[in-house]
Amino acid sequence: MLRLTITTELILAVLMCAVPSRGQAADRELRPIRLPTGGELTDVDFERHVTSLLGRLGCNSAACHGSFQGKGGFRLSLFGQSPEFDYRALLGNGAASRVDPQTPAESLVLIKGTGGDGHGGGVRFQPDSWEHEVFRRWIAGGAKRNAERGAVTRLVLEPAEVPPLKTGASCDLHAWAEFRDGTREDVTSFAEFRSRDDTIAAVDSLGHLQAKAPGDTALIVSYRGNFASAAVWIPHERDLAQTAISAPRKLPRANWIDDEVNGQLERLNLDVSPAADDAEFLRRVTLDVIGRLPTPDEVEKFQKDHTPDKRALKIDALLQHPRRAVAWATRLCEMTACNVDQLGNADGLRARRAKMWHDWFRKRIDEKLPYDQLVHGVLCAVSRQGEAVDDWIDQEIAHEKTARAGFESHYAERPSLDLFWRRMGPQGRLPVEDLAELTASAFLGLRLHCARCHQHPYDRWSQEDFAGYANIFSRVEFGSSTELRVAMTQRLERRREAKQAGQVVPELPRLQEVYLASHPRELVDAQEAASTPARPPGGSPLEASGDPREALFRWLAQPENPYFAPNLVNRVWARYFGAGIVEPVDSFSAANPATHPQLLTKLSAEFVRSGYDLRALERLILNSEAYQRSSRPTGNNALDQHNFAHARVRPLPADVLIDSLNQALEAKDSFGNDAPEGSQALELAVNHFNDPAIQTMFRVLGRSERTSLCECDTPMLSSVRRSLFLMSDPRIVGKIAVGRLARLLDAGRTDAEIMQEFYLAVLSRPPEADEREFCLQQVAAAQSRAQGWADVVWALVNSREFSSNH
Repeated sequence: MLRLTITTELILAVLMCAVPSRGQAADRELRPIRLPTGGELTDVDFERHVTSLLGRLGCNSAACHGSFQGKGGFRLSLFGQSPEFDYRALLGNGAASRVDPQTPAESLVLIKGTGGDGHGGGVRFQPDSWEHEVFRRWIAGGAKRNAERGAVTRLVLEPAEVPPLKTGASCDLHAWAEFRDGTREDVTSFAEFRSRDDTIAAVDSLGHLQAKAPGDTALIVSYRGNFASAAVWIPHERDLAQTAISAPRKLPRANWIDDEVNGQLERLNLDVSPAADDAEFLRRVTLDVIGRLPTPDEVEKFQKDHTPDKRALKIDALLQHPRRAVAWATRLCEMTACNVDQLGNADGLRARRAKMWHDWFRKRIDEKLPYDQLVHGVLCAVSRQGEAVDDWIDQEIAHEKTARAGFESHYAERPSLDLFWRRMGPQGRLPVEDLAELTASAFLGLRLHCARCHQHPYDRWSQEDFAGYANIFSRVEFGSSTELRVAMTQRLERRREAKQAGQVVPELPRLQEVYLASHPRELVDAQEAASTPARPPGGSPLEASGDPREALFRWLAQPENPYFAPNLVNRVWARYFGAGIVEPVDSFSAANPATHPQLLTKLSAEFVRSGYDLRALERLILNSEAYQRSSRPTGNNALDQHNFAHARVRPLPADVLIDSLNQALEAKDSFGNDAPEGSQALELAVNHFNDPAIQTMFRVLGRSERTSLCECDTPMLSSVRRSLFLMSDPRIVGKIAVGRLARLLDAGRTDAEIMQEFYLAVLSRPPEADEREFCLQQVAAAQSRAQGWADVVWALVNSREFSSNH
C-alpha cells in the first residue's frame, strides 16, 4: 500500500491551491464582469446596477403580488424603484442584515437569491451567473451607496428607429442611460424590455428582438423609472413580380390626416378598403355624431342626391343638429364620472342633480363654448362666483324649491359646474386623492392611481408627483364656509323670532357650498409625501397665492402642454374610430406610446390653433378618407386593428342602441322617476336607475357604471349576454308587433313596401335580392302575415348589422 508522508511543505502547498491569495482575490475584484450583452462592468454601483437588477429579476415582486413582505419582515420596493428603501432593507440592523461585506458569499441576499436556505421565493439567479457576481462584487466592495450617481436625466434606445424587418428577422437593441453627473452608460443588461404585442414582435430580457408576423407594435424599455420606446415595423410581403410591373399605388386623400394615416399603411404594405358606400357612410356618421339612425326618408334622399360634396354637407348639418349637444353632454358626464350615488343623501334629488350636470354640459356644447373654457368651468368651480352670501342663499333656496318640483331648473345658467366637487362617499367627503385621480383621468388622460402609494411601475410618476398634484385640490371643500355659517345662523335667528311673533315662515333648507378653504385637507394614501408643494404632473410648483386650480388651468391651457389638447383629441378620435391613437384613452404614458404620434401632435396643434373648437376638430376628422372607409376588409388588412386600413365594427353604446331600436320600431320607453317623461335614452344623466328592470337593461347593454376613477368601468359591449337579452327580453320583444309594423299593416301596405321600409329603418339600406326572397318565404310560411312579419323584424333587430356601427 502507498503511504503518504505529510510534511509541512505539503500542507502549505495544498492550502495555497485551495484558498486564493490576497493577490488572487484582488485580481478577481479588479477583473471586469462580462455582461451577457457583450459589455463589461468594472465599477458596480448600488444605484445604477444593484437596485435595478433587483427589480429586473423580480426579487421584489411580492410587493405587488400577494405577500407584501418576506420572512422576518423583509421587504423591497416595487420593481426596485426606491433605492433608499431597498438599501435600508438590505442592510437591516445587525442580525437582520442581508449583506455581509466580511464574507460576501455568506450574505443572505446571495444565498436566498440562488434558492438556498429554504427560500420561498424560488431561484432568482444561479451561483455562477453574472447577476450573482454583480451582487457579490457590490457587497465585497463594502455595500456602499452613492445616491447622486443614480440620477438619470434621459434613457435612450438604440437604434432610435428600428429598421423594417421581415418576418423571422431579428435585431439587437441597446438601452443607454445618461446620468446627471454627465456620464453615459450601456444599461441594457439592467433594463427591462417588453413588446406591446409579442405576436407581432417578441423581445427577450437582453433586448434581442424577433419579428414574428406582419404588423406593427411598440417596443418599450424601462430603467429605474425612466422609459423609452421605438416603433417596430414588419411589412406584409408583396408579390415582387407584380410590384415590379405596377406603378406605385396612390391611396385616396381628402385632407392632411390621410397623409399621416396613409404613410403608415404604405410602410406596412397594408391593403386599404375602398370608401364606404352612401348608405354605410350615412348610417355611420349619423350614429356617431347624433346617436341615432338615419330615418328611411333621410336614407333615400341621400342616396338620390348627386351633389359632389354631399358628404361634407351632411357632416356640417349633423354638427349643427341639436341632438349632437345631447350626445356630447352624455359622453362628458361619463368622462367626468357623474355618479348619482355621490350626489347627496337619498332625498329624491339625486337624479335631478345628475340632469343639472347634463344640462350644464349640453348648454355649453350647444353654444359652441371652446373646450378650454368648458374645462375651466368644471376644474375651477365654486358655488359662489363672487356673489354676496345673502344673494346666493336666496338663489339657492329658490333653486332647491324648483328641483323638488321637477326636473326643470336654471342650473345650466351658472358659470361653473360646482356639482363636480359636491361628491360624497360612504364615509363623507371623497378623499383628496380621489379628486386628483379623477381630474387627471378626465382632463390629462393620465392614470395616477399607482403613484398614490409608491412609484408608478409603468410610468415616471412618483408618490411625490402624486402628492404634489393632489395638493392642488386639498383646499377645495364642500360644506359650510364660515361666511355661509354666519349668514345661515342669522337667518335661523330671524326665523325663530318671526315664529315667536306668530308669523308663518317657510322651512330653511340645509345649504352647503363648494368653496376654497384656508387650510388644506390631509392626504391619506400619499401622507408620507404630503409636504410636496402643489404642482402639476411634470410641471413646476404652482404659485402659492390664490386658488391653485386656476394656476393649474393656466398650465393646462399653454399651447405646448403635452396632455390637455392631446387628451381631448384622442378621445374624439376614439369616438369616431372605435380606438384611440393612445389606447386606453386615459392612459397617456411613456410606456404606452401613440400608434400615430405625428398625427396626434398635428391634430393637437390644430385643435389649439382653432381656439379649442370641437366642431372644427370633428369636421376635420369626419371628412377624412380614413374615417369614410368601408368596414369590409380587403386583401391583407382583415386583422388590422389600429392602422385604419378599414373602418372598425363597433357595438353600439347602450343608450344609442335603445334609441335606435325605439326609432326603428316606432316605440317609446319610460324611465320612471329617473328622468322627465318623454326622455330618450341618450338624454339620461343618471348611471343607476331605481327601476330594477331598467337598471338591468342598461347594465346588460353596456352602460358605463361611472364608479371607477378611470375609463375602465364600461362593460364589454359585445357579449353573449347582451345578444341573448336583445333576443328574449319581454320589454324589447313586445315592441315589435306595435308601432311601425302595426301602422304599416293597418295601412294595407304590400309585403314589398313593408320590407323596404323596415330594411331602411333598421339597417339603413334597401334589401338585397336574396334577402327579399328569404323574407317573403318566411312571411308566406307563417301562421299569419302579422306573425310572419314580426318574425322577420325580430331577426333584423337581432342582427349584428343592426346592433353595431360599421
